Amino acid sequence: KLLNCNLKEPVKNNFNVSLNDFFNRRKKYMNFKDSDISHNYFKGIFMTTKSEFGFVRVNDFTEDIFIYGKNTGTALDGDLVLVHVTKGETDTRKCEGEIVKVLKRNKNTKLGEVEIINNKYYCILKNNKKNCNDMIFSYVQKFNKILHKANVPDYERVAFAGTMILYLKKYCQSKDLIWKEQSEDLFSQIQKDDIFSLSITNNIKDTLKSYNINSDVFNKVFEYILSRDYIYQIKEEDWKSIINFLLENIVNLNTNTLSVDIIDLFFSSLRKYSRRKDRNQVFTPNHIGEFIMKVCEVNKNDVILDPCCGSCSFLTLASKSGVPKRSVFGIENDMEVYRVAVINLLLNQCDPESVKYGSCFDNKEVIQLIKPTFVFMNPPYNANPRNIPDTYKYGWKPYELEASTDPTKGLVFVEYIANTIKEADLNNVKIAAVLPVACAIGITNAAMCSKHHLLDMCSLDAVCSLPIGKEHTASS
Repeated sequence: KLLNCNLKEPVKNNFNVSLNDFFNRRKKYMNFKDSDISHNYFKGIFMTTKSEFGFVRVNDFTEDIFIYGKNTGTALDGDLVLVHVTKGETDTRKCEGEIVKVLKRNKNTKLGEVEIINNKYYCILKNNKKNCNDMIFSYVQKFNKILHKANVPDYERVAFAGTMILYLKKYCQSKDLIWKEQSEDLFSQIQKDDIFSLSITNNIKDTLKSYNINSDVFNKVFEYILSRDYIYQIKEEDWKSIINFLLENIVNLNTNTLSVDIIDLFFSSLRKYSRRKDRNQVFTPNHIGEFIMKVCEVNKNDVILDPCCGSCSFLTLASKSGVPKRSVFGIENDMEVYRVAVINLLLNQCDPESVKYGSCFDNKEVIQLIKPTFVFMNPPYNANPRNIPDTYKYGWKPYELEASTDPTKGLVFVEYIANTIKEADLNNVKIAAVLPVACAIGITNAAMCSKHHLLDMCSLDAVCSLPIGKEHTASS
């Protein structure tokens, strides 16, 4: 009777609580410690940490409810739970509570590693992206060793791996088999009376053509990658090691029911840790992209341009956050990186033609036709001044003109984009640029010229200093 009376009162935060929420597994009423349910029980989302505790986030609460490890019950990260507040908030501590019941699971499929403890099998769950990173990084290290054994050059590994993932992803979509059966079926299609590398590359090309890629883009990217000399020198056993590893550990784990995109996480990790010809290249880490999207309030109505897009990590991040895929555009001047960008777009179901190969300085009309409302930039900090138009070197000192690297440390790229937007008479366009601190506090003549020109054209909303080491995951 007491339970029924209390259920007539509305539970806080507009949650509808049914009688079933207060049954335990044996279909018996739970023994509640307090009679006033509406003041001690709340619905919220459970969040785990690497340690043995977690938090429950409740709507309209200024602070999360702290949950000790022993009080989490069977709750997993992201589950909707009913939590009982056992200790109120004080000046020195958060509210504390215990999870009474899991009301709704976040995901039905969980990712984890099986371990044997005291002759019993346990699945150690990797149920959020933070915990999953460690496992993915270990996969990247193992895969790099496989590629090293196969003599795949360091600077070509990302493009090669991305090509293989695209190929296997398309193959798996057409075959309802477990990974070992997929492997056997795939290798059975390779002609045994021909050179193995030649047969498998032809098989890969035929499969990739089903992505309906523009022939010019296909030739620049996949025709080039699959015609490299090292491809035909890979031994049959190494081909099998590469394919079996990706099928078992990456491609077949990438389901819609997992809380992370395994393929994207693996590919982005591979991009970060693989060597590049230009050691000064830094691809924008996702956590910085997410931060910029949040502070700049990027939304689904924006048209986004990244004129120095690199591997297109920001554009794919924006498309995942609700920006239509037809509204993201990029320009990349490095052919090697352009290939990685196309592969990254395809892996994220974006149009590979939304990124254009070439220098942003040579694509003024393209930029003006796009009519962006938001421009994100992580320009090169050490560009060769010879590639910068003379118009933007006005006021530079002779020694700056003869320098081997850009004396503005990338600021001239922002100046060029701002001027291009102004010439097209586009209003209310936001530009967010990731630049070295030297651009803000530097007083070199070239940098000061760019800053003066920028402030003549634009209003400066904010300068935000990122903590030291925030880009460390992208560059050594």
